[in-house]
Amino acid sequence: GCGSSGCMTEEVRAEIYGSDYVFAAKRILDIVKTPAKTYPYYTSKDILPVLRKLRNEHVQGFKVTVLFSGDTGFYSGCEKMQEELIAEGYVDLRIMPGVSSVSMLAAKTGISWQDACIISTHGIDESKWTAELMKSVPFNKKTFFITSGVKDVDSVFSLLLENRLADVEVKLGYKLSYADEKIYSFKAKEYKLL
Repeated sequence: GCGSSGCMTEEVRAEIYGSDYVFAAKRILDIVKTPAKTYPYYTSKDILPVLRKLRNEHVQGFKVTVLFSGDTGFYSGCEKMQEELIAEGYVDLRIMPGVSSVSMLAAKTGISWQDACIISTHGIDESKWTAELMKSVPFNKKTFFITSGVKDVDSVFSLLLENRLADVEVKLGYKLSYADEKIYSFKAKEYKLL
């Protein structure tokens, strides 16, 4: 989900607590409560060697949870992790989603998203997402845009201004679900670098 512990479902909490090992980015591990041994890893290249070692140490098997922030089905590291775990022979896999950032921003701004175009910069080549953005914003009533950080946000606004879309209404969510969350509302031309 979005990343804060409040966005974690009870099902996910139970899985974490019942695991022998938990892998996640450090910022996620900082909010997780578990008796499991934790590893600050979230990519398959870091996790798989540890799992191979653990597999050799455990005759009876063991339970692992890998946590990702973001939506599990939208340009997530979850997809690649699942593919690689299956290739390694792990068959008892479950994906459990939390609250997505699109759903959270829509709820916090009172905007529905069933008729919106949804685009991400996360894990996408810039030439592809910039083309998608310019196909969407001028021709759709709503576009939800998920970024990988401030640099992407700056690029989005530069692109909007270069393409004479300065009067587009924007709702910008920053650090959704965290204590320092902010939601801004303004026209594209009023954007200042974060």
